[in-house]
Amino acid sequence: MSRAGDALALQCRVELEGWHETGDAGGTVTFRLSDSESLDLIKAAFSSCVDGADPRYLLNLTKVNQQGPTIDPIRRERLAHALQVEPLSRNALTLSRDPDFWRYLELIDFAAVNGEIDEAHAKQYIYRLCGIDCCRELDKNEHGARHYRTLIVKPFLAWLGARSG
Repeated sequence: MSRAGDALALQCRVELEGWHETGDAGGTVTFRLSDSESLDLIKAAFSSCVDGADPRYLLNLTKVNQQGPTIDPIRRERLAHALQVEPLSRNALTLSRDPDFWRYLELIDFAAVNGEIDEAHAKQYIYRLCGIDCCRELDKNEHGARHYRTLIVKPFLAWLGARSG
């Protein structure tokens, strides 16, 4: 989760548990979160409202499945290893230059970047989600580093793993 003014970015894997239509043409949707870390992010997002303000969010759903281009498993393992290595600044630069990461961004984040995704747009996405101004900050900013690992690397590797041949 990242906050910049009124902007909030949150990404986690969910499963639809159920829904209930209400009399006013609206309804209630219930999602099941895949891990406690995601629940903590959701709680933080909704508890951060000042003075009991009514939080309203725009929800973008992206179906995660086996469809789409496959990724060479050897390449996936090399990239996964590169994304586990410190320093995070170098790791983020590697990710921002990766064409598979660009494809991932095209699928998951409709509003994060304007135009065709490239290295500069990928960096912009990383900066926005991590609340940083440059990749070097990831090595010193614990909050940004945690968001980088949780909101960017972990979901990207899950997406990449689902596309390994």
